[in-house]
Amino acid sequence: LLAGLHQDQALVLLVVTHSEALAERFTRKYELVDGTLKPC
Repeated sequence: LLAGLHQDQALVLLVVTHSEALAERFTRKYELVDGTLKPC
């Protein structure tokens, strides 16, 4: 549902997960490395 709203309404959706399968559903991914967000 949230992913659909994200695409339909051009909203920003921030998802924090340990699931690689869930992360693969999104086009932009970052990882936390030594306290800093870095693009994957």
